[in-house]
Amino acid sequence: MNLLILGGGIVVIAIIVEIMFSWKWNASYFRFGIPIFVRRIERAGGVASISIEPLAISTKTAAAPPLAFRLLDADLVAFRERMFGGYIPIMRGVIKSKPEEPFVVVAGLLNWSVVVLAIVLVAFLGRGVANVAPYFLGLLAVLYLIQGVRFFRVGSALRGSVQADHNPSGE
Repeated sequence: MNLLILGGGIVVIAIIVEIMFSWKWNASYFRFGIPIFVRRIERAGGVASISIEPLAISTKTAAAPPLAFRLLDADLVAFRERMFGGYIPIMRGVIKSKPEEPFVVVAGLLNWSVVVLAIVLVAFLGRGVANVAPYFLGLLAVLYLIQGVRFFRVGSALRGSVQADHNPSGE
């Protein structure tokens, strides 16, 4: 029983630290991570040409909490869920660019708490992890699908704003 408490404590601490970094908009937290979603969008001007408020408005849905966006650096816009809306997010989002490239990248970085949870499961369950793995991976797949659709919408909104910039009359 003590191992269960220890493992749970490690995961809870990882979640709390991650929430603090996310809510404080820590630039390093949003800049570095394991990308599990990547979409390139042709966009001259990079991150500097992105208007955050219209992007936030165009990515709202009735079924999920709104996304919060913040410009963290000249080449980095971070975004995340504003609140938990019936599911636990497994990734945080970034929009990155390099001055020499004619596109921006919308990426989803795996939350560190998911990695810690996976390590704790393997470490504390040993061979028993094989019994839990299908459920854990199935849950991750569902959560990825939910967030993947939302992150894809961010890319679509960016692509749509570029097309509107090139064709302001709507023709």
